[in-house]
Amino acid sequence: MTSSDSAQREPMRPRSCEGVTDLFRHVLHWGVREYDGSTAAQPTFRWDRSGGLAFVRLRTEESVRLVAEATGDGYAIVTPAEGAASVRTGAGHWNLVPGRALLIGIGDRIDLRTGDHSTLTVLGVTQAAVDDTLRAPARGPLARPVRFAPAMDLHAGPGLSWYRLWCLFVAELERPDSYLTDPLAAQQFERMLLAMLLRWQPHDHRSAVVDRCETEAGAGANDGRPRASRGCPSYVAKVLEIVAEHPEWEHTTGSLARFASISERALQLRFKRHLGESPMVYLRNTRLDRVHAALLDSDASDVTLEQLVGRWGFHHYGHFSALYRARFGERPSETLARTRTIDLVS
Repeated sequence: MTSSDSAQREPMRPRSCEGVTDLFRHVLHWGVREYDGSTAAQPTFRWDRSGGLAFVRLRTEESVRLVAEATGDGYAIVTPAEGAASVRTGAGHWNLVPGRALLIGIGDRIDLRTGDHSTLTVLGVTQAAVDDTLRAPARGPLARPVRFAPAMDLHAGPGLSWYRLWCLFVAELERPDSYLTDPLAAQQFERMLLAMLLRWQPHDHRSAVVDRCETEAGAGANDGRPRASRGCPSYVAKVLEIVAEHPEWEHTTGSLARFASISERALQLRFKRHLGESPMVYLRNTRLDRVHAALLDSDASDVTLEQLVGRWGFHHYGHFSALYRARFGERPSETLARTRTIDLVS
């Protein structure tokens, strides 16, 4: 994104139902195949664009249905600010309420239905904006478009922080005397919003983002420790190191506490304070991320899912599959099949 891109922001404006399909075509670059909405209670919407970001807010008093394909060169994040929505894509079916969002990827087919008295918010992000933000952390051009996990949790933790920043950005764009009327200021805000998204939401380049962001944080950047350990007590850092190096080992809270020479209760408390989760949840998520990354780089003809899952310390496939789907919004087999399809097309 350049300063000139940010300077081309268009003011948010109310529109009628007559332009809903044009809205999704023009602002989000979706190929709309079908639109079904009541003429008695026409939806209204507002939209804005800033650099590589587009913001849409659609209010419906009665249910509407939109069938489309993300034929453009970017991503879209969909979440209800009020009410509910149901979205079906090739990766699955999601029922969305405030605090739950869906990240729609490039080329996805979308069957979206809003509930009555609902307000749908959509953030469109161009692939170029994502690539520009990611290129420095990745240290070079990207070999293929970023693939995000589709399910997003916006009701707590980093997701809530990021969603509040999104809402603040939209609110400031509406103010004629806002600081964001300065193109450079708007560009800086855009980059912060995208950097937070890339740091928090799981995707296939996430390790590069985390490593580079923490390296640039300053003190201790070259001490060889895992990036997440910066600012943590030494005994927590030791646990993070062993988990990063060997997540497949049969760790327990007790074994990790003994390794760090600290009591189990103290380790639990320090993990909650510094990382917001228990040692076992951190270990489980690390293993899930390793499996996800491996699936994105694997071919079903080379390895079975059971072999790959067992390699990272999961021994009950059914339980693992449920955890994986909760974290990434799709089954492991769907990740592998989607990767192969993309590779064949490319």
